[in-house]
Amino acid sequence: MEYLEKRYAADFETLNAPLHDRLDAILENKAKLSDGECLEQIAAIQRERDAAVQTYAVKLTEDIAGEVAIVETPPGSITD
Repeated sequence: MEYLEKRYAADFETLNAPLHDRLDAILENKAKLSDGECLEQIAAIQRERDAAVQTYAVKLTEDIAGEVAIVETPPGSITD
């Protein structure tokens, strides 16, 4: 995962940006929320982020694996 996050840093930043905005909004309104509500909302955002990052990492891995398979398939192989 660390490799993908470094290699595709701009993509992961784009993925995280809306979640960071929501987190900022929670923190700005912290005075209006109980500690429990604040922690619950932050945890929900973290779960969403984790799921989105995992989904994107799987997609990138599949894309990379597909590119490697295409490059490494020798002429005359069964896939031709």
